[in-house]
Amino acid sequence: MVRGQWFDIYRRPLVISNPGLDFINEIPLRHGVLELEGVVGTNEGITVALPKYVDMLRDKLRVEVNVFRFTSPAVEQVLAAIKAQLLDRLAMRPCKHRAAGTITTPLEEKEILQLQPNFYGLGIDLKALWKRLCSRTPHR
Repeated sequence: MVRGQWFDIYRRPLVISNPGLDFINEIPLRHGVLELEGVVGTNEGITVALPKYVDMLRDKLRVEVNVFRFTSPAVEQVLAAIKAQLLDRLAMRPCKHRAAGTITTPLEEKEILQLQPNFYGLGIDLKALWKRLCSRTPHR
C-alpha cells in the first residue's frame, strides 16, 4: 500500500476530514519491483489514473477526482517492506543442500553478507545471504 492523495482535474486535492475515511488515501500498487525501483529517486510526484477507484469514490462519496499522486519516498517504503518480507521468508525456508552433521565454513567465507552497489544504490547480495542463513540454521 502506498500513501498519497487524490486530485481533481484542476489539481485540487481531496481533503478528508473524517479520520475513519483516511484509508482512501492509500492504494495498493500492482506494479512489479523493477517498475517500482525505476521511479525511486524522482523529484516529481508520481501520478496514476485509477478509473475503478475514481468511479467508486464518485459513487460512494460523491466527489470528483481523476488522479492519485504519491511521492518517491512512499515507493521506497513499499520496496523496503517487500525486501523485509523476502528476507523473512528466506530465513524460514529450510536449506536442502546441507549434509547432516556440522557445517564448517572456510575462513574466507565467514563474512559473506555483502552490501553491493547497484543501479538503484546499495543492495544485499541475496545469494550470499542465503548461504549465511543456511550455515547458521541447524539441519532439520
